Amino acid sequence: MNDAQMIGALSHARSAQPEDKDNVEHGWSEWTDKNGRVWFYDADQPPRVGNRAGYSWDPSGGPDGPPAIRVWDCAVERHGIEQAAVDAVRICVFKSLPEPLRLHGTPEFQRAAAREMHRLGLALKNEDGPGREEYDRLTREKEKDTQEQVNAISSVFSQIDDQANRAHRAILARTAEMMEDTPSKKDDRMRLRGPR
Repeated sequence: MNDAQMIGALSHARSAQPEDKDNVEHGWSEWTDKNGRVWFYDADQPPRVGNRAGYSWDPSGGPDGPPAIRVWDCAVERHGIEQAAVDAVRICVFKSLPEPLRLHGTPEFQRAAAREMHRLGLALKNEDGPGREEYDRLTREKEKDTQEQVNAISSVFSQIDDQANRAHRAILARTAEMMEDTPSKKDDRMRLRGPR
C-alpha cells in the first residue's frame, strides 16, 4: 500500500473519539455515529474500520423498537450468548437505564440476561417468557436458601437456649442441695447457746 492509498484509507476511517476515563473504567469505549446511535466497544479496541461494535444504544428508538440496548450478532459470535447477555446488562447499568428492564431476544439470551439481572438485583419487566421463568426460578431458590439459613440459625439459637436452661437448672439444683446441707444461722445459735 503506497502513501496515497494509506491516506485515502485513513480519510474514510471513523475518527476515534477521545477516551472517556469513566467508560474505560467500566470497560467500554463509546462512539456516537451521525444518527445519534451510541456504539460500545471494548476499552482496548477503539473504533476503527473493520472493528464492528457488538452493542449499541439508540436513545430515540427507531423503526425496530423503542430505545434499548441492542446486542448485535457480531457480539454473540465473538463472546457467546452468555457473555453477550452479561455485557448488555452491564451496559444498561452503566447507562443508568430506568428499571425495570425488558428483555427481548432468543430464549437462551433472555435466560442468560435474567441470571445477570438477578445477580445484580435489577427488576425485570417481562411478565412471561423464558427470561421471567429463569428470574422467578432464581428468586425461589434464593428465598429457599434464605429460609434454610434462617432455620439453621434458629436451630443453633434453640440449642444454645436448651444448654443455657439445662445449666441454669443444674445450678439451681446444686444450690438447693447446698442449702439443705448447710445449717441456718438459727441452727448455729441453738447449738452454741444450747436450749433455754
